[in-house]
Amino acid sequence: MKTTLYQHGKITLLFFMLLFLSAHTDVKAVCNVPTGLSTTNITMNSAKLNWAATACDSFLVRYNVTGSTTYLYKTVKPGTSTTTTITGLYPSTTYSWVIHTYCSGGASGAYQTPATFTTSVGTVSCVIPNMTTTTSIASNSALLSWNTNVTADSFMVRYNVTGTTAYTWVKVPGSAHSYNMINLLPNTSYTWCVRCMCAASPTQSYSVTNTFVTLSSNCGVVDPYYFGTTGITAYAATISWKAITGALSYNIRYGVRYSNVWSTTSSTTISKALSGLSPTTWYEFQIQTVCSSGASAWSTSGIFQTTSAALALARGPYLNLSTQSSIYVRWRTNNATDSKVKFGTASTNLNLTATDATVTTEHVVKLTGLATNTKYFYSVGSSTTTLQGDTGNYFTTNPTVGSTGAVRIWAIGDFGVNSVAQKQVRDAYRNYTGSANTNIWLWLGDNAYADGTDLEYSNNVFGVYPYQMKNKVIWPATGNHDLHTANATNQTGPYFDAFTLPTAGEAGGRPSGTEAYYSFNYANIHFICLESTDAVFRATTGRWLPGLLPT
Repeated sequence: MKTTLYQHGKITLLFFMLLFLSAHTDVKAVCNVPTGLSTTNITMNSAKLNWAATACDSFLVRYNVTGSTTYLYKTVKPGTSTTTTITGLYPSTTYSWVIHTYCSGGASGAYQTPATFTTSVGTVSCVIPNMTTTTSIASNSALLSWNTNVTADSFMVRYNVTGTTAYTWVKVPGSAHSYNMINLLPNTSYTWCVRCMCAASPTQSYSVTNTFVTLSSNCGVVDPYYFGTTGITAYAATISWKAITGALSYNIRYGVRYSNVWSTTSSTTISKALSGLSPTTWYEFQIQTVCSSGASAWSTSGIFQTTSAALALARGPYLNLSTQSSIYVRWRTNNATDSKVKFGTASTNLNLTATDATVTTEHVVKLTGLATNTKYFYSVGSSTTTLQGDTGNYFTTNPTVGSTGAVRIWAIGDFGVNSVAQKQVRDAYRNYTGSANTNIWLWLGDNAYADGTDLEYSNNVFGVYPYQMKNKVIWPATGNHDLHTANATNQTGPYFDAFTLPTAGEAGGRPSGTEAYYSFNYANIHFICLESTDAVFRATTGRWLPGLLPT
C-alpha cells in the first residue's frame, strides 16, 4: 500500500511538472514569420495585401512610401486572415510593406523582406497632400511644392516664422501644386504646410510641416571660375576654391554628375579632400559660404572625372635639375602609389634602382652617384609595376664644369596653347636635330596659357611633348601668365608644384633660396633664370644677381 501511494505521488508530481512546462512554453512561443507576400487589386489609391496562412492571434501590417521613414500601420484580425486592403494611397507611387504576427502573451514575430508595389497612374481629390518639398531657397524667397497627383478645388498654404504663431495663409488654385514665397527675411527659419480645400469635403487636415532657412543677403557666393581639382585618383580627389571675405566655413556637396544625389561635408579652409569615389566616373560639386549672417546660395557646379582603377601615367615622366652626378625624375599617376626608378647605362640592363616609399600621385625621385657626362636609360613605376621604360627614356648627366664641347640648347617661350603651330614647331625641331642630343631645354615663361593652371599645364604642355619630356632636362622660368595661378613669394601653385629647381646652388652658381629664380652651370656656360613679374623679386634679384656676374 505504501509502495502504491509512493508511485501515485510520484506520478502526480510528474503530472504537475508537465503542466508547468506546457504553460511556460506557451508564454515564450515565438510566432512564425508570414511568407508568400504579394500585392493584388492595385488601384490609384488602394491595394490588396496577401500572405500565406500563419498561426497567430493577429497581424500588424506596416507600409510606407518606398524610401520614406514615415510608416503607417494596420492591425488585422483574426489570426486566420491571409489578406487585407489598404486605402488612402497616392497615385503613381511605389510603396513597401511588411507584416508580423502577434501570439498569446503578446509575443510578436519578426518582419520579413519588404514587398513592393506601385499604384496606378491618375489623380486623387481631397486627401492630405504629400511629397512636400522646399526648393530654390534664396535670401527672401523659396518655392514650396507638393504631389501633383493630388487635386482639390483649391489649396491653402500656411506659413510662419518658426517658433511663432503669426501665421500667414495663402490660397492657391487647385490647378497649381506649388507656391513661390516672397518678401521673406534673410537668414530666418520658416515653417509651412498645405491642405486641400474641397466643397464636398470641407474638413481637411494639413500636410506634415516643413522647415527651411532663408539664405544670407550679404554672404558672398563662391566663384566657379577659381575652382580647382587636384590629386584625382580612382577613388579620391581634392577640390579647391577662392576664399570669400567674411566666410566662417564652407559647405560642400558632391555627387555623380546629373544624379541629383548629393553627399555633403564642410570645411573651414578653401579646399576639401573627397574620398570613397568610384573609378572612371564624372562628379560635380558645389560650394556654399557660411557667414555670421547665415549661408549663401550654392555655387554653380564644378566637374571632374576620376581615373581608372588600373595604375597609369597621368603626366610624364620628365627630367629636372641635372648635375654631373645626379638628376630628378618626376611623373604623375592616376592613383597614389610608391615610387621606383630603375636605371642603367644600357636599355637592356637597368641594374640600379632608386625608390621612395611615400604613397603619392606626384612622384619625385632623385638619382645620385651617377657618372659625369654619361648616358643612362631608365624606367618609372611603383614597387610592383613598371609604367614606362623604353629606349626613349634616357638622360645624359652634365659634363665637367668648364669643358668646351658642343652644347645644344632648345629655348621656347609663350608656347603652351595646344595649337597646330605649337606642334609644328615641336616637330620641326625634332626633324632638325634627329638623333643629336639636346643638352639644355629652356622654357622662357608664359609656358601654359591662359593662366598657368594645372589642367593647362597637363593639356597644353605635358600632353604636347611626351617624347621630349622623357629625355630632355627642363629648365623653366615663369611668365606673368604662369603666375596668374601661382605665387612666387610663397612658391605655391601649379608651376611650383610641377618642377624641382635649384635653390641652394645644387647645380652651380650662387644659392637663391627660392625656386622663383635660380642659376646653374653646364659645361662652360652659366645660366641665370630671373623672376621678372613681381616688383619685390626684381628688388631681391638686384641684390642676388651681382654675385653671379663677372666683375
